[in-house]
Amino acid sequence: SQQAGTMCRLLVTMFVIFGHWLACIWHAVGLAGINDTPTEGGMICSGNIELSSCSWLIARIPDGKDSPISTRYVASLYHVLSTM
Repeated sequence: SQQAGTMCRLLVTMFVIFGHWLACIWHAVGLAGINDTPTEGGMICSGNIELSSCSWLIARIPDGKDSPISTRYVASLYHVLSTM
């Protein structure tokens, strides 16, 4: 019984740590996908944003990289946990 509780705590801890790492990586992917100088004639991604400068960060968060890091992290963590 005590061994099962310890194993459960270990699994939850590993899930949280792994989710945090993946959220940080996903956040970096979103930032890397933002191009500050869009090319001419690019395809439209969302609104007036060209596809060449579009990333999940811009598509999901209205302020994109200018939004607070806590907002971007929560969005990254939500994506990672919902797809794990």
